[in-house]
Amino acid sequence: MAKKQTETRANKKTIIILIVTMIFAAVASCCIYIAADKLHPKDGPTSNSEDEHKDDKTPEESYSPSDGKTETPADDPKARMDEDEANKTVPEKDESGLNIARPEISFIATENDKIAIGGAIPNINEVEGNCTFVLTNGAQTVTETSGILPNPSYISCESVQIDKSRLSSGTWTIKIQYKSKTSEGESEPKTYTIQ
Repeated sequence: MAKKQTETRANKKTIIILIVTMIFAAVASCCIYIAADKLHPKDGPTSNSEDEHKDDKTPEESYSPSDGKTETPADDPKARMDEDEANKTVPEKDESGLNIARPEISFIATENDKIAIGGAIPNINEVEGNCTFVLTNGAQTVTETSGILPNPSYISCESVQIDKSRLSSGTWTIKIQYKSKTSEGESEPKTYTIQ
């Protein structure tokens, strides 16, 4: 009887060791798969990888133009740039012969006692021009002008920071006006509430 109990205990230990080994192998396989996927993603960065490096880029670097949509730094810029390259068109001209620029507000954020605003012009690619950020609330208007940051296929506006003390509380309408020697245009307005 003692021999049978010893064999039963040995069999139980063997079964437990096999189960633990299988669980360990499954967990290790999952970890290896995830690590390999992060090192060699098939369709660009994974959301986890992007979150880890989200703070490595400025909002302008994270912006990727769209067809009339506002992007945030959390969006996947590589995927948007690939899509934009496929849909790239020649800018339209206005009646005076200037290219029609289509600026977009890429972000509006509160940073301490300032409002930070950035934008881009996805349909224009040139090296000189200015972005004027126009904020209105009733009769009050605040403007800030910035230069541009040329990219391979579009232009980013240098972001501006406006002291909150210059803005009364309420809902503000914000737009970007772009002007250069060969292009001009204005964004669709966005609203932002100051508390």
